[in-house]
Amino acid sequence: MKKVIITGPNWYGNIVENCQEGFNKNSIKSYIIKFRPLHYFEGGFTLYNFIKYLFHKLYSICFNIKFILISLFIKPDLIFIIKGEVILKISLLLIKKIRIKITVWWQDDPFKYKNLLDLYKIYDKFFIFDMSYSEELVKHNVKDVTWLPFAFNKSLLPVPAKSNKTKDFDIIFAGFASDERIAFFENIAKLGFKIKLIGNSWKKSKLLNDKATLLPDISPEEIFKHYGNAKIGININHKQSITGVNCRTFELCGFGVFQLTDFRKDLINLYNIGEEVVVYENMEDLTNKVIYYIKNDAEREKIANAGMARTIRDHTYQSRMKYVIEILDLN
Repeated sequence: MKKVIITGPNWYGNIVENCQEGFNKNSIKSYIIKFRPLHYFEGGFTLYNFIKYLFHKLYSICFNIKFILISLFIKPDLIFIIKGEVILKISLLLIKKIRIKITVWWQDDPFKYKNLLDLYKIYDKFFIFDMSYSEELVKHNVKDVTWLPFAFNKSLLPVPAKSNKTKDFDIIFAGFASDERIAFFENIAKLGFKIKLIGNSWKKSKLLNDKATLLPDISPEEIFKHYGNAKIGININHKQSITGVNCRTFELCGFGVFQLTDFRKDLINLYNIGEEVVVYENMEDLTNKVIYYIKNDAEREKIANAGMARTIRDHTYQSRMKYVIEILDLN
């Protein structure tokens, strides 16, 4: 049986574990080596930043020793790295000397960490969630860039007997409370819709404090429990998603929530717009579409069911890892 080591951060929605499950379901034995998602300097030089930098260096050295030793012991056919902020160049070069294939799946802006740019050309395959970064990656001698979107772990779905059939809320949104978002949800709240908002800083709006259900910034696993309780899930992609889409795109659809999302070019290659998801152009258009779809239950539920079926069919971690296995010829 082929073997894979998956290494990545303890990050959003147990992505490392989701990939492991995807490999295992494709008859590839997988092992996990997780690391803490540490960062380098953010802002100017301060004593705090310097201490944080030293801690990061020490942690990185210790982790890389562990990473190398486990890799040499297991001798996998593939090392599948997710982001890899703490992986050192010497570790990659040493492991490649014993002819272990190493790939990376980069899931945000790959140029966020300038200190990692020299590592990218070492990978045998560079998977990226957003191909708009590929041209710049090629300029840094990364010759094999391949699109690999996020996915959904269908194992997270509740059993039918325990699934939530009631829709106590009209709208759910999980994310930071920017001024634009607060203004939008205040307008929606004034129309009398029942809203659930999850994330930081929503309580600074007195109106939303009075008229919406507000939850603090909780883990993705906790957020998932709330999706089935709403008629409409609103998705707003981060600016790092230039043409690609975020995790929430697949999670909302996967849990059977009707999704209103801002448009990204890659979406047309993932879902049938208007049939499986609905996009909005701006906040005014979003308001109009919320009003329309709240009133049209049958149409909304038809789109939600179609989006869920498409996700389960085409956009699971099992299907993503199957693609990885095929493209790397691990069968």
